[in-house]
Amino acid sequence: LVIGNSNYKYVSSLANPRNDASDLAVVLRDMGYQVYAAEDADKNQMIKIIQTFSSIVNGADRAVVYFAGHGISVGKANYLLPTDANISNSKDASGSLVTLDVVVERVASVARRGLIVIDACR
Repeated sequence: LVIGNSNYKYVSSLANPRNDASDLAVVLRDMGYQVYAAEDADKNQMIKIIQTFSSIVNGADRAVVYFAGHGISVGKANYLLPTDANISNSKDASGSLVTLDVVVERVASVARRGLIVIDACR
């Protein structure tokens, strides 16, 4: 699973994530991985591709997840920012963002081995 978010609606855009994700997707495909990729994904798209990915790799020997984009930490929780994230205070985080814990739990529950790489600008 490769997600690269560069063009955000409510926070500053980032130049590299979409390109980095695209480059990594090519490398993973060349290595024989089946790649599910999303660029500039809003929250609904991120949730959907994470769910699709976890159902498809269920029982796999290994799974790789790469996210490039904005990330934020609120309290003890870490979040990945979808492109439509609109937060003005910490209370908005749970409704507007994707928790890193969801990604970790999904990968841990479906694959024997998982690698999660977060390339986030905080």
